[in-house]
Amino acid sequence: MKISNAAMAKQTNYFEIKIDKTENQNIMIGILNNSVDIKASEHNWIGNMKDTYSFYCFDGRKYNSKVRYNAYGEECVTKDLVGVWVDVFEKKIYFFRNGKCMGIACENLPLDQYESWYFAVSLCDKECSVTVQDVAKPPPVVLAALQQQSNDAK
Repeated sequence: MKISNAAMAKQTNYFEIKIDKTENQNIMIGILNNSVDIKASEHNWIGNMKDTYSFYCFDGRKYNSKVRYNAYGEECVTKDLVGVWVDVFEKKIYFFRNGKCMGIACENLPLDQYESWYFAVSLCDKECSVTVQDVAKPPPVVLAALQQQSNDAK
């Protein structure tokens, strides 16, 4: 599992990966709380553990410790860009495939202390590889929402 180096902030909170190689699309992308002990579980992929939320690239389902296997988005394949946006103001999480929003995945996230949340990727198969996009530019829908939030705050 790869966990981002920096915690979330009140700003952009967008994270994106490029799928470099996958045979079975066994890739999860999402967020986890810093209280999660990733070594405590045999099945330590994000979405399976408490205080984690994820999108499964194989079948487009969303996962978290309370709601599992729910149909949600689209299957992702090699060369796809898969993103996650956490709206800390609205306490919602969205996932993206190639810049297209797949809708709200979860609402009412426990983000009162958003700085204790991190982006993460689980590669559940040794045949998978991804590249974390260093300077991931949020899709236009994210930028528009952030602009609106900024205007509302004024």
